[in-house]
Amino acid sequence: MKTPTLNYTMETFWDSIGTGEYFSEFGGTYFGLKKYIQTKFDAVCKIYGINKTEVLVKAKIYRTKRSMEAHIYDMKQEIAELKEKMKNASEKKKEKFQKQINELSNTINNIIITIKNLKYT
Repeated sequence: MKTPTLNYTMETFWDSIGTGEYFSEFGGTYFGLKKYIQTKFDAVCKIYGINKTEVLVKAKIYRTKRSMEAHIYDMKQEIAELKEKMKNASEKKKEKFQKQINELSNTINNIIITIKNLKYT
């Protein structure tokens, strides 16, 4: 009897339910990583009386804030590059660069305000 070659990938384990030769060692059916995590999360919430919706909303807000902070970092890098270019630019180019810097700064300020206002209600 030929032993099947197992080629595990994240997709293999991420699916909710898998069947076939990859899962023969698990009795033919194997619940994927996503299902496993979901089941454990549901159990912990039930056992400890945790509000599952609240946890998920707070996690979403956290991920959103982190994404915005990364975007701010990128824009600050872009401002630094524009300031460097301004040093050797003509007056007309300096005005153009300054306009771009001002637009980026305004966007950063708007994102900071949005971050401060993001909260679970």
